[in-house]
Formats: sequence, structure tokens, C-alpha cells
Amino acid sequence: MTGSDRRSPGEDGPARAEPAAAPPRSSDPSPEPRSGIDDQTDPFIPRVTDTALSECHTDPTLSRVGAALPADAGVQGVDGPPAADSSRIGAGASAAEQPVTAAAASSDPRASEHLSADFEDTDVHAVVGLAPAAIAGAQGAAETTNDIAAVRAEPASEATTGRPADVGSAAPTDQREPVPAEASAWAAGGSGVPVGLHPHDLDLIDADPADAEQHDPTASAPQDEQSAWWRRRRVLVPLGVLGLLLGLYAMDLLVAGNDVPRNTVVAGMHLGGLSRDQAVEVLQDQGQAVLAVPRSATAGPVKLTVSPAEAGLALDVPGTVEAAIAQPLHPFTRLMSLFADRRVDAVLHVDQPALDEAMTEYADQVDVAFVEGSIRFEGTTPSVVVPSDGRQLDRAAAARALQAVVRTGSDELVFPVREQKTQVTVAEAEQTLESFVVPAVSAPVLLTGSGETETELTIEEIAAALRFGPGDDGSLLAWVDEAGLNAGIGADAARFVTPPVDASFDVSGASVSVIPSVDGTAVDAAALAQDLMRVLRLPAPRQSAVPVMIAQPALSTDEARALNIADAVSTFTSTYDDAAVAQNIKIVAETVNGAVIRPGQTYSLNAGTGPRTADQGYVPAAGPAEGAPAMGEGVSPFATAMYNAVFFAGLEDVRHTPHPSYDDTYPAGRDATVRYDSADLVWRNDSTSGVFVQTRWQPTAVTVTFWSTVLFDIEAVNGSQSNLREPATEVGAGAGCRTSSGSTGFDISVVRVFKQPVTGEVLREEQLSTSYAPAPRVRCEGAPEPPAVTEPPPPESPVVVDPPDPPAPIPPAPRPTQTSTSAGPPPPPPPTTPPTTSPTTNPPPTTDPPPTTDPPPTT
Repeated sequence: MTGSDRRSPGEDGPARAEPAAAPPRSSDPSPEPRSGIDDQTDPFIPRVTDTALSECHTDPTLSRVGAALPADAGVQGVDGPPAADSSRIGAGASAAEQPVTAAAASSDPRASEHLSADFEDTDVHAVVGLAPAAIAGAQGAAETTNDIAAVRAEPASEATTGRPADVGSAAPTDQREPVPAEASAWAAGGSGVPVGLHPHDLDLIDADPADAEQHDPTASAPQDEQSAWWRRRRVLVPLGVLGLLLGLYAMDLLVAGNDVPRNTVVAGMHLGGLSRDQAVEVLQDQGQAVLAVPRSATAGPVKLTVSPAEAGLALDVPGTVEAAIAQPLHPFTRLMSLFADRRVDAVLHVDQPALDEAMTEYADQVDVAFVEGSIRFEGTTPSVVVPSDGRQLDRAAAARALQAVVRTGSDELVFPVREQKTQVTVAEAEQTLESFVVPAVSAPVLLTGSGETETELTIEEIAAALRFGPGDDGSLLAWVDEAGLNAGIGADAARFVTPPVDASFDVSGASVSVIPSVDGTAVDAAALAQDLMRVLRLPAPRQSAVPVMIAQPALSTDEARALNIADAVSTFTSTYDDAAVAQNIKIVAETVNGAVIRPGQTYSLNAGTGPRTADQGYVPAAGPAEGAPAMGEGVSPFATAMYNAVFFAGLEDVRHTPHPSYDDTYPAGRDATVRYDSADLVWRNDSTSGVFVQTRWQPTAVTVTFWSTVLFDIEAVNGSQSNLREPATEVGAGAGCRTSSGSTGFDISVVRVFKQPVTGEVLREEQLSTSYAPAPRVRCEGAPEPPAVTEPPPPESPVVVDPPDPPAPIPPAPRPTQTSTSAGPPPPPPPTTPPTTSPTTNPPPTTDPPPTTDPPPTT
């Protein structure tokens, strides 16, 4: 197919006509670009403005295309002369564009430079213009053609043309030269390659413009001249070095195996390169000997001789071998082991008691008591205390230092000590002694109050109240201590003050009311001590007025009302039949009555009563199931009554102790015993209201009632007895023998059920388990055989009881007297058996409660 015959395959008809002549050029230097043809804005991409060249193909690999050539310049071939006919070079320009003349193009030196430099054999050329005219045939008929060139040159500058250089300026038609024979022969179908074309560009001449993009040689041309990134030297060399290092690292690990790493030193012993068994042998032979060798230690100025073995330190051989044989995985550590020792700490067995004892012995050699310059009294005679610097061994730090030295094998052992320097010199102490202390104890001081109230502060009391200490400037300061002053005045302070009265509660029937508090007065100890510093410098006789201040009660009226104490929330009564027990319970009831426990506070029965001694009126006694009598004991019935009041009020049981064996005078699973030195009853008010404790005593019973705000209805559900254990039988003789039927041992669980007071909805449950040991049956010689122990009955159905009504007051009952026992054995009591289990809630008080005792101050 020739250039003039551009029909598609199979298309009939005449050949396509040649393009019409270009219209005359306009004089406008700035023609408007054709829409869709020359709207490129990149200066390095040629603009195609000629309609005849709209089907040109461009090689995108060229950097710059479109510099104008001189009018007489043809297309330079590889071997032949320039082409004769070059009407347009590069991309054609439209008729409206201002042409660039051949003279202007040839006058630009850059054009000729690019023409000689760009047309190299290695350059990539492009076909930038193809004339639609027919190419001449083999018979020599010359058809008009547009120029075919691959030109790479700089565009004309604005300085030359006055506007941006057009790409492919057309040459005047009157200067066109005939097409050379070589070009004509090629156009006619010769085998030569036209000037400036690659062989693969031949198809583009005859190809349809629509297929130009598909035949673009640059679209899929492989970049053979560029290597892949992973084949570049700057990538391969670091990868090779890294692979070599990793190989060396892996080889080092494989060579080391399970032996001790090279150059390993443990506590001064070289183990590097040894096998596990060899390392164990070395440590057993040398390690124990190293620990047995005494070491020198310094503790301040003191030199000590320390034996690690005597201090309880021993070498843990298996642990040390494991620590030494562990291969270090860090590359830097393995590298450094080639040039330096790898030190590993030994693993030790530490006998802590032996180590503490050794530190105590070392401290005895190091410690020096610190004495500050001061003044002391021998009776009422003052003297100066000579100051002395102190030194104390830091035992904990010294123990750590000893272990560290043994682990590392270091030779330097330093025990840290704490130095304490004195601040007061002897001269300063003597100055304070002469100027203040001697006059202060030269005479007593008369303390006076309102009216004729007065008391004397003796010299002994003055000396006991004086305190001394160093000042910031090294002087010795003296002052009167407030606590020491109060102790010196003691009970005499009551002559000058009126103690405050706490608010309390008055129970009348089913209601409770607040008894208002009363403010009091107290000695202003701080003001009195300050005035005494002035008075003590004066000669005798001397006196000081006792200042007083308002003393607030511990529980004010407003605070008592805010506690919301309004209802009886629980009550319980315990019985007893022993006079000594009744005596002790009476004192306890009087002491505890009126106690107010605020929300969040914890109450202890032993703390509330204080030591139960004979000075308070207590006598030796033993309550049921308590064992031998003891001073102030036998108050378990009261403890059981208070525990059940806590139980049915829904308060928190912190600690209570059941009796060791069961007694039918107590509810099974809800009893409590107390002994001042061993067993206590402790509970906490975990409600939002206060609790007022009311006690009522009579010779054979005591009742404890809690007043507060009802938050729950409490039900006690007793489970059946389990794990029954029959008691043993003991035989006794003599006047002190008392027969006993004993009691069966068993286990029992009690569930405390919390219910909503109005709806009865169960809120939560708590289970309490108790185990009673069997009490032995005692048979006395010559006395009748005690009756057999009966089996516990099965549990009963739950019983719900409404909250209790407050107890009514009754006349006081006569005080019981101690009964005596006969010389012969008394008749055996009835057998004691486990109780019949039945759920109860808030058991009602006895029908004959004792009168309320006067409430003591709030605790």
C-alpha cells in the first residue's frame, strides 16, 4: 500500500484525494489553537496545529521535539544526502500561525548544534510528520509527499520570534526541492530505511491513524538497558554483608553448643568452655571454699572480718550452672566475649535468720549511740548532758552489699553506715541550764482560778513538764510540754473546769427522744504553758492564772438528731442462774448501757468494758460452757445477747467466738463467749443511721436492745444438726466432783435472711456455720449415774416474728447472793441436748425485764 492509497483492506473505490492546499497565513502572531489538537501546555511536547498533520505519530521518549530548521535543510539520512522536499519539519503548523523563516532558524546556533548532536545511532527517533500525499512508484512517478523526519532540537526562543516558538514551522512552498532518488526509491517500495526512521516505524506510515496507539513502540518496549533494583550493587553488597554476619552468628551458636560460653567468669572462677558436668565439679570444689574464706569489710572507721558462710550464705551450684551456661543471644554480647570476660553472678542460698543474726553482731561493733547536748533531771536536780556523735550500721543495706560481693566475686566490701552529728555543744547546754532551768525549778508555782479556786504546781511537776531540743542556730531550747503539764495538774484540773455533757437518748415506751448536750469548759493547756515560760524565770513566790476555754461535747444535740435513732430494731435476752455471773453481768450492763455507735464505727465489747478487775467490782466467775472460773469472766450470757441484737439488726459481725461445746441456755449457732485476754465480740455499724444500745439487767436475765432505723426484717433459718458426736464418759472423785450429763457434739448452719420491711422481698442471705465439740459425761464415785444424752430433734418449720416491742420498765429486782455447795456431790443436772432448730426473727424480750440503768458517757 502506498502513501497515496490509504484505503482499508478490502475497500474499493478511488484512492483518497490529497489534502487541499493550506489556506493563506494570517498575520495574527497569536493564532487560537485548534480544539482538541494543539491544547498541550507542556513546552517539551510539540503542538500540532496543521489539519493535514493531525494524524502524526510522536515518540514520547524524545525530550524535546519541534525546533525549526533552515529552509534548505532536508531530512538527513544515514548514508544519503538531505531530502530535497521539506515543506514542513517536525509537526506542521496551521495556516493561521506566523511562520518561522529559514533565515531565523538558521541564524540560531543552537539549532545547528542540536542537529549534529541529536542524530546519533543510539538515539530513539520518532516519526513526527507524515504527508498524506502519495509516494512515487517504481516507474519514477513522483507523488507529492509531506516530509518524514525525526528532528530533535531546541525550540525557537522568545527573544528571536517575539512569542513562544511554534512547533514545526512550515517552509515556503517555492523553496521545496525535488525528492531525492533514494527517498523516491524507498517510497516506491524499496528495501531501504528512510532517513531518521527505525525499522519498526515503517508500519506506522501505512497504518490507520486509529491504530497508532496500538502500534506505539514505546508503549510496551522493555527497558533492557536498566537493571532490576535487586540486581544493583548498592543493594547486593549490604545484603551480602548481612548474610555473612548472620551466618557467622549462627555458626558461633552451633559451635558453642551446650557448653559454658567462652570467657565466662562466675564469682572469680573461670568456667568458659567447660561442659555442664565440668562446671558443676569446679563450683563444688572451689565455690564452697570461696564462701568459707573470711573477708575484710569497712563500716565507717570500723574494720570488720566477715565470713559469708557464717552469715548464712551458700552457693547454689545447680542454679549457678544454669545461669552460667545460658548462651547470650545478643550479637554485641557475643562479639565482646571474644575480647573480654563475660561475668555472671553466682546464685546463692540465703539463710535469712542467720544473716540477720550476723548483721546484728556487726552492728554491735559499729553502732555508737547518738546523744544530743541537753539537760536531764535526777529528781529535781538538773545537769548537762554531754553531746556525742552517733553512728549506726544500715543492716539491710549491709546484708545486700555482702550478698552482692559474694555473687560477683569482688574483693571490696563496704558496709554503709548512717552518721548523726550533734548540734548542741556543751557550752550552749550550760548556758540554758544557768539562764532558765535552774530558776524554773527553784520554787513551785501557784495556779489560781475563778473565785478562790487554786492549786500548786510543785517543783517535781515542773521538772516533769520541761522539754529540751536543739535550735536552728545550735542553741538549746526549752519549753513546757502541754501533755506533761496536764499530767502534772492531773485531777486538780477539775477544780477549774466543768466537763461537757454529751447528747443522749431517753427511751419512753415505744419512742425515743434526744437529751440535749451541754457545753463545758477545759483548761487551755497551750496558753498556760506559754504563761509558765514567763513565770518560771521569776523568783518565788510566783503564781499563774489558769486560763479556760469552751469544751464541746463529743456528741452534740444536732449530731444526735442527725443519727435518725427512732425505733427498736432488735432485742435479745439471755438467762443465767449463778450469782457471781449475775454480779459481773450487772457491771457490764451498766458500762455498756447508753453507748452510741455512729455509722461506720466499730464496737468492741472488751474495749467498751475495759479490764474487768476487782477494782471495778468484778468477781471470779464462769458462765455456762466457759470452763474454770476467772476474774471478771462469766459474762458470756451478755455477749450472746449483744451478738443476737447485732444479728437481728442486720449489722456486720466482724468477729465473734462460739462456745467450745453446746449449752441449751444459748441458741444453737448464735452464741458468743468473751474473755478479756483471748476472745472478743466485735461488730460494725454498717448502716446509715446511728445505733443506741440499751441494756436491762435482772438477777437471772439480761436484755440488750438496739435503737436505730429499721432497714431490714431479719429471719434466722436453722439447718439440721450434722456430724453428731457422742460424748465420752469421765469418772471423778472427791468433794469437787460434779456429775454432768455432757452434751453431744454436732455441726449446724444458720442462714440470716435479709428482707425488705414492707414487701417482704428477700434481699440477700448470709450463712453461718458452727461446730460444737462433745462435752464429756462426768460420773462421780458414789453418785448416781448421769442420764443418757438424748439425740437432737429434727429441725422445725420456719417461724417469722414481727420486730420486737420495746421492753417496759419494772421495779428493780433484789441482788442475788452467792450460793454455797454441799460437801457431798450434788445431784446430776438434767442432760443437755442439742436444741430443736427453728428459724426465728427478732425474738421478743422477756416479760419481766429489769429497769434501765443510768446511761454512762458515750463511748
